[in-house]
Amino acid sequence: MSEFGSKIVGSANQYVTGNTVKIMLEGNNVHLRPALLQAISDQFEFDYQKIPTSYPYGKYLSIVTYLGSVLYPGKSRDEADEALGYNAIQAYFRGPIGQVIKATASIMGPQRAAKQFLRNIRTALPWATHEMEEVSPTRLRYRVRDGGGRVALMRGVLRASLEITGVKVVRLETKLLSPGESLHEMEWTNSGKF
Repeated sequence: MSEFGSKIVGSANQYVTGNTVKIMLEGNNVHLRPALLQAISDQFEFDYQKIPTSYPYGKYLSIVTYLGSVLYPGKSRDEADEALGYNAIQAYFRGPIGQVIKATASIMGPQRAAKQFLRNIRTALPWATHEMEEVSPTRLRYRVRDGGGRVALMRGVLRASLEITGVKVVRLETKLLSPGESLHEMEWTNSGKF
């Protein structure tokens, strides 16, 4: 049975929040590299000081692809995507809102915290269909339909989100079921932080 019900679908328009764009850039220290920030501004007509509240997903992915090639030369797109997603979420949890969420996770425990983080991820892809299934107290399945096809980016986000709950990730498998549908299987053990 799906945690989110049979279908949670947002807008048909594919936009991410401006906060999602900001987290990606700051999490990968782009804001500390003026030349890189200027290159992004020039190439993508992007103003870091005036990030809109919603940003077209396709343009966001173009920036992510560019960042991956600059920050991780020689790595595959999937390897770069996973690192970018992981770094973005790690940095988010070091910020003020992330610190509050992190503290709440220690009270909730790993299972409930992991579920909450997955719910929060929905806001990054509001047009997609999200389903979560609890397989056991230490195992979840998370399916995303019409999620944009960049499964490695999501895998990095999921790994960071799970680790922040204080668990040791023992398995995180991502399967592309179709061009727009992915399944993420997560399994962990309690690392003793709770």
